[in-house]
Amino acid sequence: MNLPVRQMTPEGVAQFQEWLANGAAGHVPRHIIYSDDCSKLMSPEVTIETDKKFANRLQMAMYLQSKLDRYKIPAPDYAHGVWTWLSAAYFETLAPRGKDGERVHFSQEAEFPAYIWKPNSSGFGRKFYRHRVGFAVKILDVLGRDHAAPLLDSEPGVLSSYCEENYARVGGGIEFTLSIKLANSLFWNGHNLKAGWKKNLPGGLIHMHRWISQLSVNYDVTKMTLPELRAKLPPELRR
Repeated sequence: MNLPVRQMTPEGVAQFQEWLANGAAGHVPRHIIYSDDCSKLMSPEVTIETDKKFANRLQMAMYLQSKLDRYKIPAPDYAHGVWTWLSAAYFETLAPRGKDGERVHFSQEAEFPAYIWKPNSSGFGRKFYRHRVGFAVKILDVLGRDHAAPLLDSEPGVLSSYCEENYARVGGGIEFTLSIKLANSLFWNGHNLKAGWKKNLPGGLIHMHRWISQLSVNYDVTKMTLPELRAKLPPELRR
């Protein structure tokens, strides 16, 4: 189905959150997506295909990035209603139903950060990376395709372990990219994650983030380049 892009109003967000809290039975109620009380048309009018199939989050992000580019939404703008509206419009992609009718990949985390992107709510700033649509589009803007690919190499509705393990430990929010680029250079081979990246051992991803935290005691890591950071790697992280 082709739909013009809209942005949710506070009333729409509240009704969508209530529907999610009640178990997300059936389709998202039409009025949440279409009614002017719940959402407003964005200008200029841009049409998206809500039944389009995507192999992974990266493909979905690239498609939506190409559609949303005309709006020049700042990165990040958590409060912009377009992110919640897109979650509702693509909910059957993000949380499809299995043969038994139960939703697959439906995240029921409190306040539903997987689908509703809003700032300053119960520490929500630490959960910005969990929004399946908004984060994927904005991290593609910030990092570019090659560095975003490892983070978004999962089904559209799934937050990958690699994305979770990185951003649960990154300070500075979406704009601090150096540690992500370092992780990708160490653990991504261009197509897949390398074996052993997840182990909580010297040479693994968690160890890398701990090392960066220790390094930041003596260096302003935010001003370093990737080659400068790699030059200081301890032996167990050199690859």
